[in-house]
Amino acid sequence: MIISHKKKFVFLRCVKVASTSLEIYLSQFCAEKDTLTPLFEEEEKFKKKLNLLTAQNYKLKKKSFGIKNFLNLNFNNEVTLESHSSLKKVFKTKIGKLIKNYFFFAFIRNPFDWIVSFFWWYLFYFKKMKINDINKLKQKKLDNIFNKFLEEECDKFFILNKNIITNKHVNIKVFKYEEFNKNLKYIKKKLKLSNERILIKKIKFKKLKIKKNILLNKSQKDKIFKSGYYFFEKYYKNYK
Repeated sequence: MIISHKKKFVFLRCVKVASTSLEIYLSQFCAEKDTLTPLFEEEEKFKKKLNLLTAQNYKLKKKSFGIKNFLNLNFNNEVTLESHSSLKKVFKTKIGKLIKNYFFFAFIRNPFDWIVSFFWWYLFYFKKMKINDINKLKQKKLDNIFNKFLEEECDKFFILNKNIITNKHVNIKVFKYEEFNKNLKYIKKKLKLSNERILIKKIKFKKLKIKKNILLNKSQKDKIFKSGYYFFEKYYKNYK
């Protein structure tokens, strides 16, 4: 997440929609008082190497009046924003009222491709399997692993991302990942992001060298459609 008081925008990070690249790109237009949530260690090092602002100001103050606050005569508690936090946390803090007129935006993706992309990331980054082991899997075994993943993670994944892009206090502009370049052009014009020092096409990370494919069957599609119904109905009706 980025909260930029300098440019008056809030970038909300959904999962697996080039959000890391976009956050790194946008950080070049931020200032010292802006909020940038922490990325993975290698990504923070990448920003530092480019002389960009790293994670900062992501621990926000909120007023609290619990028993402990009265006993300690301290009525400020701390809210820690994370990379994929929703606005719910933000509006509990002091800056909630300051940002209501900012430009809020996020990216989403066709739910079928989205959940498959997350599946590969889930296996690798949560250290479920090594890339070489994934590439050696028989298709039937891979399908079984994917089916289990859908049962355990599919609902949670789409709930997480829905919470990121919805909030009753503000209007959040939702862009499609499939039209990334076109939408980035709009964002740059909207926010008057000129004099870019680093082009987004220069921000690249190693891709997972996975040779396998997931060919969704009817049962898997039905499960994804049920879990991601909000996104199909509101943004991807042609994919239903």
